[in-house]
Amino acid sequence: MTCPRCGRPAAVARRQCLYCGAEVAAGAPRDGKAPPRQDAPASPAAIPGPGPPERLLVVVALDGVDPERLPGALGISPYEARQCAKGGGYHLQRVAAAADAEAYRERLAAQGITAFTFDETTVRAAADPELAQGGRFDGHALTVRTPAGAIDIAGDDLLLVVKGPITREPPPMESLRWSRTATLEPGFRFHLHRIDRPRPLEIDPAAFDLGANRAGFSSLLEIAGWVAALAAPVDDGFRRVSPALAPIAPAAVGAPVPLQDALRAATARPGVTLDNIAQFRFYSAWRGAVERRVRRR
Repeated sequence: MTCPRCGRPAAVARRQCLYCGAEVAAGAPRDGKAPPRQDAPASPAAIPGPGPPERLLVVVALDGVDPERLPGALGISPYEARQCAKGGGYHLQRVAAAADAEAYRERLAAQGITAFTFDETTVRAAADPELAQGGRFDGHALTVRTPAGAIDIAGDDLLLVVKGPITREPPPMESLRWSRTATLEPGFRFHLHRIDRPRPLEIDPAAFDLGANRAGFSSLLEIAGWVAALAAPVDDGFRRVSPALAPIAPAAVGAPVPLQDALRAATARPGVTLDNIAQFRFYSAWRGAVERRVRRR
């Protein structure tokens, strides 16, 4: 019997491949030959079934919540409950099928805990930000250059600003004989959520052109000052989230590449650099969705 996913022979008569766990159709050939070409007509057994059900994100609001209610409602320890209640804010609690998510939200509401549900597809679409290449601030409004053109942003245009550090790690060591003696320089991101746009505007201080007259300035401190002057609500809770690293995403076409990244790419050993930019973008997306929902209430 041959596994349809990895092509390895499944010597033991069972419905799952021993190597990759894929389903093996009953009556599949036992000669160990490679599976048919992808463009060959598919047999009824090879036609995939319906996709996964629609999923919803469940986000809880913990500002002012009674910590005594949290252990039973969220399934956490009393210590964690006190810490969550002390920190407050919004927390992504789970992602589940629509019916299960709504039932869970209703159970939380019955225990006095406010929760929101959001369509996962919509949130993930907002996790694809518009990238800023450079700009300037005149003391009242921010003008940002993007691949699609210039954008003028005033404080009244902003729904929320999400900011946070970006963790970077080199590729896993190929041999235990080598030890890691240095780490990669961390990064930072700002996401500007505008009231009239579902996708945020992403600013990477290391790849943001401040102009020739600002060449000697720290771009991170400069942009942080601009954000403070815009007086928009700011969420910096991402700094408390444990990093979930993934292969670094390729730079967008036309987007500037920070000098340290270019030098690292030219001298780094083969492998895939890891970072948590995707995690930050997803955090920013659901956090912006919460703020948009709260603003409409």
